Amino acid sequence: MDQLDSYLRVNLKPRHLQLLVALDDFHNLSKVAVITHVTQPAVSKTLAELERGLGMKLFDRTARGVEPTAYGQCLIRHARTVLDDLNKARDELRDLMSGASGKISVGTLPAAIPVLLPRSLALLKKHSPGTSVALREGTMETLMPELRQGKLDVIVGRLPDNLSASDLGTKVLSEEPVTLLDVIADVKHDAGSL
Repeated sequence: MDQLDSYLRVNLKPRHLQLLVALDDFHNLSKVAVITHVTQPAVSKTLAELERGLGMKLFDRTARGVEPTAYGQCLIRHARTVLDDLNKARDELRDLMSGASGKISVGTLPAAIPVLLPRSLALLKKHSPGTSVALREGTMETLMPELRQGKLDVIVGRLPDNLSASDLGTKVLSEEPVTLLDVIADVKHDAGSL
């Protein structure tokens, strides 16, 4: 592994990337020192360590401040991308921790689709608009193995009475009212037919 490869893989830190971007934005060591809350000698020392570690000059020092070399411009461009990606990762992790976004795989029984599932999804989207939902319709016999394998996060539907799921958590989402329907046949008994 050469010096450049070794330094980039092992020694380059986010603070170095932030320094490069700040130097490109302000072209002045003193301003960068104030903004990054360190002394000017610390900024100069960090830049010198970075240039020595990479084995190339990143900035030309002029009477007006610092100007990036071609090497500096290349590294600054990538530093901005890396820092932007780190900010996006931070935001996405915060959203996941707060429940504001994420992905969920839902198994559903056909009977739950018309009423229970739309209400549940509307509530989820109200509280977590960035969450994407993948639906998988099936029977309990096909969905339960997928849940246990981690392919599904949850199943929405009626639990069969014979299900032994001590390893799974359950939550009652609604109580189904039971209605007894009786068919009454209107039988006319004709006295003459008896």
